[in-house]
Amino acid sequence: MPELSEKTLQTYRSTINAVYKSIGLGAAAPTDSGAWIKTNLSAIIKMIDETESKQTAKNRAVVLKIWSDMFDLPDSVIKTLEKKMYELADEVNSSYATNKMSDKVAENWASLSDLKEKVEYLKQKLPEPKYIDTYKEYIALMRYLCLLIHVHLPLRNDLADARLMEALPHEDDIDGNSNYIIINKRSLKGQIHLYAYKTRGSYGVKVLDIPKEVVREIVYYWDAIKRESYTKNAWFIKKNGVDAPITRVTYTKLLNAIFSRDDIKVSSTQIRRAVVTEVYAPDPDEYKKKQDLANVMGHSSATASLVYAKVVPKDKKDKK
Repeated sequence: MPELSEKTLQTYRSTINAVYKSIGLGAAAPTDSGAWIKTNLSAIIKMIDETESKQTAKNRAVVLKIWSDMFDLPDSVIKTLEKKMYELADEVNSSYATNKMSDKVAENWASLSDLKEKVEYLKQKLPEPKYIDTYKEYIALMRYLCLLIHVHLPLRNDLADARLMEALPHEDDIDGNSNYIIINKRSLKGQIHLYAYKTRGSYGVKVLDIPKEVVREIVYYWDAIKRESYTKNAWFIKKNGVDAPITRVTYTKLLNAIFSRDDIKVSSTQIRRAVVTEVYAPDPDEYKKKQDLANVMGHSSATASLVYAKVVPKDKKDKK
């Protein structure tokens, strides 16, 4: 078993607790390590099969399999979960290959244009910065700024762990479990330094430039934000009355609330889909066709895209 970070373990525990509750074992977290998985394996498999989202179902099977490995459960349990994990992975990958929206994604779809309209709506609903003095108004401001940032920089829920500062702390003081929004108010330049994000193990610390129009809005509301986050920890979004950041689950609910009146659930994942779809605009089965062609040519689809695919000059295009 690879060594798991505390943040990863926390995510896994959340999934384990949700499964434990879903099969009727109570709201409290399991206290007997993994023994309950063996005892309730049939109910667990049934619950996974009835999970609406195949991606969520696959993630549950993966976490349960890892949990079973960690607590040395019998091979029969591990193999059952492993088989379910691979079955669901195949289903998820097949749906990705066609680029087809699932019914659930379609029901909760918001285009990039819709998201930009919502940003403007949220801005119009805000009072002037000097009048933002309650936690409810502060959270309304956070919804606006977070959606604005996501539209330009389609992050995961990484702003939940973000600190808003004018300069990056000294290297020795950098918290590897925090991200940093660094703003130069005079030059209107800003960057997001990502230390705590899902794929840091693969890509390392990332530094993203913040568009000036976003920086301008953060600076405009700077004093209102700082009135709520008044300590040196400088959390971008903090809990009500507590000097601590909100959880990523709470962050998802913050984004969901933006679209509650539209009867759709829009999360950071849905926003990422909208932004990527706008840039890539895939045709039906486009990925599968590219994979099939790459297989014939004996290389990866990435090689085909980067090395072989060319922008055709106007005078060389087929005339219609």
